[in-house]
Amino acid sequence: MLRSLQIFVDLVTTENFTETADRNYLTQSAVSRHIKSLEEKLGHRLIARGRGQFQLTSAGKLTHEAARDVLARMDELEQQLHQDSDIEITGILRIHTTQIPGIYRLPDIAGKFLTEFPKIDLQIEFSKNKDIYESLLSGAIDLGIVEHPKPHPELNCEIFNHEPLVLIVPHNHELATQTSIKLKELNGQAFVTAHQGVARRDAFDKLIEDHNIQISYPYAFDNVEIVKAAVKNSMGIALMPRIAVHQEAGEDFVAVEINDRTLKRPLGVLHRKAEPLTAAAKGFLDTLVNTSMPSPAMD
Repeated sequence: MLRSLQIFVDLVTTENFTETADRNYLTQSAVSRHIKSLEEKLGHRLIARGRGQFQLTSAGKLTHEAARDVLARMDELEQQLHQDSDIEITGILRIHTTQIPGIYRLPDIAGKFLTEFPKIDLQIEFSKNKDIYESLLSGAIDLGIVEHPKPHPELNCEIFNHEPLVLIVPHNHELATQTSIKLKELNGQAFVTAHQGVARRDAFDKLIEDHNIQISYPYAFDNVEIVKAAVKNSMGIALMPRIAVHQEAGEDFVAVEINDRTLKRPLGVLHRKAEPLTAAAKGFLDTLVNTSMPSPAMD
């Protein structure tokens, strides 16, 4: 209901559904739904319809005054809670993440976060980029962590790391004797990668297209562990984040550096613009962006 009250106050301020929608990163129809829901909840019409100009009903005027008081009190409460270090932060923090950051980066982050906020029920689930965006926009989760984030008008995004990429090849592959290669040397190779529509596959396709390289995709697996196993069993080669392969490199397959410093995978954390972060979400975000994430050396 607080969300609807904020939208109603913004509508009274702007007297315009389009501007209110822009302020709250919503569509005009979504603003209308919030107002209708508020009217149904209160049992009164808040806006006088059909008079050619924006005008509140008597109930609307009372609601506007009360809504401003409620929102002001909530802001004051949040500030007091943030300032009071003796108040222990509790609640549920829901995070969806893609595989690479979820497997190789978040365990360390989660450990540090829970040390500082032990009463938080931290719920982390794996998902695809597209599904993470949808879950955020629907309000089902608090934070989303994705690879190759794309801008969205209703979401804030902070890039917290750039993962260096390396090529992994089977021991019997022609490139296995190389320590580093140029991108153009990938021409004609058979790659194991994710399916189309997965962010890392789409980014790889664009990289190959931009450099006019011709390759084939005999196999596609979305799970990174299966991709590594496929390379180990000579089913193809793969471009992988260094963090995901440094332990197996040399034993299960060979890691070959590519001479391109721009060859990195950006990782971003997303949250909704229209809603302030909870204390738990802010704490996790601060832990995430302030934790050093060095790239491991290849043996």
